Amino acid sequence: MDDNWYYKVFRYSFTRYQEQNLIKNYSSDLETKLFLSAFTEEDLIHGDAKSIFAHKGISLVPAEHRESPDVINLYKTHAPKLIEVQEIKGIVHNHSTYSDGLHSLADMADYVHTSGYAYFVISDHSKSAGYAGGLNEDRVLMQWRNRCAQCKIFRWIQNIQKH
Repeated sequence: MDDNWYYKVFRYSFTRYQEQNLIKNYSSDLETKLFLSAFTEEDLIHGDAKSIFAHKGISLVPAEHRESPDVINLYKTHAPKLIEVQEIKGIVHNHSTYSDGLHSLADMADYVHTSGYAYFVISDHSKSAGYAGGLNEDRVLMQWRNRCAQCKIFRWIQNIQKH
């Protein structure tokens, strides 16, 4: 099949099945081609996402698993257990107003606590990311002096390496 076929299928299936969430919003054309290579045009005419996967003889593949055709074979034998929302205990990779985030550490800690999470990870940029208001050593220490009685704050600095 030529490359145009993949794009036709992607456009057709994305617009037709967006509400049913058959395919996720892919971050690259390669992922799109890989996942869609498991489907024929005939597969995609069987209705909603559940019907399309049933036509292939498999359980519904959750959107977060739709990244490669290998997943199709995995779901033919068994559907792996995914993490449930209630199992998530904390929020990772957050930026505060110390660098390029929108909220203060105090506001973030309040949100984390009232949402029932036990912790969050603050990962503001280091000084090597000047474009993002990266923190120099003094600002890192100032940020780390902020404490939260309601939840645990894990701290690290996102460093940009220059090659």
